[in-house]
Amino acid sequence: MYINESFLNFMFSGQMHYQGAVENHFVVKEPAGVLVVTKGRLAMADPYAINYGVAVSEEIADGKYPVSTFTAHVEPHDEVKVAGFLLQFDEEAVPDEWKMCLPNFVNDREIPDEGYYGVPTESGNLTVCAEQTIGWLLSHAEESAKVLEDIESQISESYFSNGGVSNAILPGLEVNLITMVGGSPAEGYPAYWGYKDGKVCCMAIDFLVVD
Repeated sequence: MYINESFLNFMFSGQMHYQGAVENHFVVKEPAGVLVVTKGRLAMADPYAINYGVAVSEEIADGKYPVSTFTAHVEPHDEVKVAGFLLQFDEEAVPDEWKMCLPNFVNDREIPDEGYYGVPTESGNLTVCAEQTIGWLLSHAEESAKVLEDIESQISESYFSNGGVSNAILPGLEVNLITMVGGSPAEGYPAYWGYKDGKVCCMAIDFLVVD
C-alpha cells in the first residue's frame, strides 16, 4: 500500500525544503483556518459531485480543528501547487503511525502493495467537510449554489498565491468546507489517519506532487 511517510512526516518538521526520492522541493505550510467536525465522520468529495464522495470515521470529538495546506513550488516555472492537506485533532501530537483512510466497503487487503485508495475527483478539486454538511447541502439547493460560488471565488483569488484553497462557511451555520485544487492530475488522492500512541491525532491528504 502506497504511503509516502517521508512527506507525511515532513508536515510536522517545521522545515521548508523537502528532499524527495528524486527532487528537492520548496514547500510552505499555509494556515487555512479551522474545520468543523461532527460525529467523528468526515467526507471527502469533488465539490461539483459532493454526494458521490467518500465518508470515513474515527474517534474524534465534535469541535473545530486547525487546518493547514502545504504548497510546493514546482520548477521550471515556479508554479505553486497544493501538495498536502493536514487536519489536526491534537496540535501537540506528532504521529508515530499512518494508516490509509478507507470507507467501510473497502478492504485494505485488496489494495496492491504500491497501490492506494484515492478519493475520486473529476474536476481535480477536493472538498473536505463533516459528513453531516453534505446532507445540508443536498437539502438546500439555492444556498448550496451560493456556497459553490464562494468556493470558486476563493480558489480563483488564491490560485497563484497558494495553489487554490477555500474555506467556505454555510449560511447562518457554524459549519464549513475546505476545498483545494489538487496539485497533480491524478483522478484520486490518498488520505491517511495519523496516530500517536494508538490514538488518532490528525488526517492528511497527499496530492501526489512530491515523490
